[in-house]
This record gives sequence, C-alpha cells and structure tokens, in this order.
Amino acid sequence: MERMRELRTEQGLSQAQAAVRAGMDPATWNRLEQGKGNPNLRTLERVADALGVEVVELLGKGRRRSSLEPSFNDMLAEERRLPALAQAIDRAANAWAGRVSDPHVDPEEKAAIERTVEVLADQVSTLLGGGGLSAEEQRELYAASSALGRVDEAYAEHVDLRTRGLDVESEERQRQAKQGPRQS
Repeated sequence: MERMRELRTEQGLSQAQAAVRAGMDPATWNRLEQGKGNPNLRTLERVADALGVEVVELLGKGRRRSSLEPSFNDMLAEERRLPALAQAIDRAANAWAGRVSDPHVDPEEKAAIERTVEVLADQVSTLLGGGGLSAEEQRELYAASSALGRVDEAYAEHVDLRTRGLDVESEERQRQAKQGPRQS
C-alpha cells in the first residue's frame, strides 16, 4: 500500500520500527507495503495505530497510474488468479460435499454451505458466460462448477434422506397414536 509507505517514511520510521509499533512481523509489514496480501480490518487498525492515523487515511490516497488501462503485470496476475481461484473452489467443494453428507453435522451449517455453493456457482457461471477466457481457464472453471454440482447433489440427497426420515418418524407416531397408550 503506497500510502502506508508514505506515512511511514514521513515519520522517519524503518519498516522494522513500524512493524514493532504495530506488533507484527517486519516481513508482514513489508508485504503489506508492497500491496501483497489482503489485510483484514484488525490488521489495518494495527497499522493505522502504529502510524498514528485513522484507517481511512491508509486507503486511496496513494499515487495512481496515469493510465486507466491495466498494465501487463496486472494482466499476468489476473491470468494466474483465475485458475488458482477455480482450484480453490474445487478443493472447498470437495470438503463441503463431505460435510453435507455427514449425518453428525448441524443442519444449519449444511444449509449455510448450500447457500455459499449457490453464490459461487452463480459467479462461476457468470465468468464462463462472459467470454474472453483461455481454454485452460475454461477447463478449470468447468471443473470447479462440476465440484460445486457435486455439493448440490450431496446436499439434495441429505435433504431427501432427512425428509424421508421425518416421514418415517411421523408415520410411526401416527401409528402409535391410533393404537392408543401402551398397557403395562
């Protein structure tokens, strides 16, 4: 983050000194200044406190490129990002399929997984429908889409089994009610 570097140098601090003030590893500080990584709000607050500014002052006040066109490095980074995203979705979907199939997992967690899968599937469909993808990117996204489909299938099977189980329990209660109370 360019603004982070500017504020640090204005105060005459080295990266190590600023990192100590923020209570973080100097390598982490260095990565943040270089714009690598995606800091959470807590990390931004620590950086801001170390520099004696508000979080908002860290954002958006750095120098901007004169051209609005993406740079070559931006395009290369984007090319690497999409397959990595697709692979991450594939790995997560495989783990989620196991979770929604596990009878010991809370139904609310399973429903949350299903909602997440729906959102991701919509995003993958949008990316695939947008065009401009290389053959490799398309393959990766189709694999991710397929993995998300497997989670959907596992969830549907879970819901179906659960519904059938409730039906069996309901029928059993109705049968017992018709027979009346048990005599000892």
